[in-house]
Amino acid sequence: MPDWLDKIAVAAANAGNAELQAALGQDQPATDARRGADVTAAKGADRKINYLIFGGLAVAALILGVIIFKRR
Repeated sequence: MPDWLDKIAVAAANAGNAELQAALGQDQPATDARRGADVTAAKGADRKINYLIFGGLAVAALILGVIIFKRR
């Protein structure tokens, strides 16, 4: 059995798709890690937007409250 075919057979028998793809030279970069980082960044951006929106509403409510109570 040729060496390259032996590598493929061992990789397929041992653990499956990731090792088989690496033996074939078709291994992909860590897309799951990158996807996880993208999801984490998106959640952080969502939190920042929520803080800005609700913070702005809170400041507006405080200003309106001060204006209303000063008129009384």
